[in-house]
Amino acid sequence: MNDHWFIFPDPAPEGIDKYEVDPATVGEYTGLKDRKGIAIYEGDVIRSPLSEDKTRPHRIFYHTGNAAFMGALIDRKELCYLRLDQDWIYKFGKEVIGNIHDNPELIEKQTAERHKNKNSMFKKLDYQVFPSEEKTICVVDDPVYGGAHCYAIQHSEGFSDGKAKYVPVETRIQFVQKNDDGSVINGVQSEQLAYILLDRAIKLNNRFPSPQNEKQIAGLRMFLEGCEERVRDRMNRGVMGDLKQ
Repeated sequence: MNDHWFIFPDPAPEGIDKYEVDPATVGEYTGLKDRKGIAIYEGDVIRSPLSEDKTRPHRIFYHTGNAAFMGALIDRKELCYLRLDQDWIYKFGKEVIGNIHDNPELIEKQTAERHKNKNSMFKKLDYQVFPSEEKTICVVDDPVYGGAHCYAIQHSEGFSDGKAKYVPVETRIQFVQKNDDGSVINGVQSEQLAYILLDRAIKLNNRFPSPQNEKQIAGLRMFLEGCEERVRDRMNRGVMGDLKQ
């Protein structure tokens, strides 16, 4: 006997009450189709050629808490996601461009494309992490400081085969920024970042002690002392929080 399996989407798109599916993949099928009529499965990457931002793809995954298939922005992972809806897919012309289970490089490829388009406002700094000759740190340029508040750092994949390796994924760090008009962009403090580095250096040194690690720890503590002295001086002079010397 030939068995037929169906999914009944809820809510159902207009004119569609069920989809016939292969029982081997029924657990992965979302019950939705892209603008070309291609079935959308868990792990698919979809994007819209109709959007101005053509490189902003979504990865399809099953969200247990919502008991539903959802789309996560590739460069934000699950931090920014939306519930899938057939009307939304049709409205924005979403189409399947591949599946990360079969093409895992889609994640890095699409993330790299997005960053390439967005990084026009970034400039690369000349700093190089020994022994690599790659420039992996960028900063958002500005006419006041020349870039001192928002940085983009390319991810490292460690050291192997005699060289440092990097991947086309980045982390961005926004430092707290007070502008000349009085507005403030919230962000991390230099001291917070330094304390993270100090904490890491101490813990790494606890496992693999070395004179070089001790030197790093001493340098970070000196930096933090300088930061505190600077704040105390500004507070004593009544200029803390103001854009003054």
